[in-house]
Amino acid sequence: MKLKISLIIILLAGFFASASAQQGAGIYPMKSGHIEYTLKGDLTGTKTVWFDDYGALYYERENSVMRFESEGEMAEEVSNRLSINTREYMWIVDMETKTGQRYDSYFSEDLYSDFDLTDDKIVKEELEKSIVEYGGEYLGMEMFLGRNCHVYTVWGTTTWLYHGIALKMITEFEGLKTEMIATLYEENIDVPAATFVVPEEVTIEEYVEPVIEEEDYSYADFTEMTWPYDDFEAKVRKLSVKGFEVTDVFDLMGMYSASLSDNNEKSIYIMAKHIDNFITDVDLEFDNSTKLEKYGCPMIYTPEIPYDDTNTSLLVMKDAEQSCYWVIYAYPVMTEKQMLKIAKQLK
Repeated sequence: MKLKISLIIILLAGFFASASAQQGAGIYPMKSGHIEYTLKGDLTGTKTVWFDDYGALYYERENSVMRFESEGEMAEEVSNRLSINTREYMWIVDMETKTGQRYDSYFSEDLYSDFDLTDDKIVKEELEKSIVEYGGEYLGMEMFLGRNCHVYTVWGTTTWLYHGIALKMITEFEGLKTEMIATLYEENIDVPAATFVVPEEVTIEEYVEPVIEEEDYSYADFTEMTWPYDDFEAKVRKLSVKGFEVTDVFDLMGMYSASLSDNNEKSIYIMAKHIDNFITDVDLEFDNSTKLEKYGCPMIYTPEIPYDDTNTSLLVMKDAEQSCYWVIYAYPVMTEKQMLKIAKQLK
């Protein structure tokens, strides 16, 4: 449950957390910042954020307790987590055990925006346009913590957004309610370089690629797809992915597959397998995987899986209506938002 709430907060806090190409700086339009949050509701605690170099350097420390009902009884999950991101690497640390893992950085110029986040008129237009895609609503502007914020609601969360940064978020999800409220906001301040260095007492474990053992399916055990291949091909050929074209679609013994390419070493692979022919959900979860539910389908998104000399992203969607799993690989990596746009068209 904590994972689901945290995912929504992360997604929506970064909904428009990208910088203006007109300023040409980075993820945020301000060079540096410091934010203190109070967490209320079913998720209580505090969160501290520091950033510098227009967001390329990012520090987040959360101390929280999530209370929820599990199998008819109240349960809780305690989090004392530190995450640091630089242009090269990202570290996620459990400060209780003083252990963590290092991953490739999520920093990319793809996070930059092509509009000025300090221009309220433009931001309003872009928010209205984008939020409608996700079934949300733009609510207007409101002063909060001395800043004029854009307020919008989407996916059960109302956000107060100032220059690309969420200063306040109220989330209602599966009977739970959480509030993340900034109590302090500073920008364009001096941030010590040591802020973005993992503490010496922390032991960093190298990320090891999980091994998925393939099961030996016999042809007799193979279940054919229950919906026509022609329908799959028609759906795939209608896909709209900016810069990509469908290069191949085929049926391999009842497993439908397709590939897309941008003719510049970037590829997307899509497969549809009958549910009975698929490995379990547990086998699809990596250390950095996130479970979510969109468009009426449970999904597992993994931002990065090491592959040869680069990484690939993976999104798996269980489609009960078609009795199949959709498997989407992006090579090299794609953001969750990009992968979900593809999944939405397939569903």
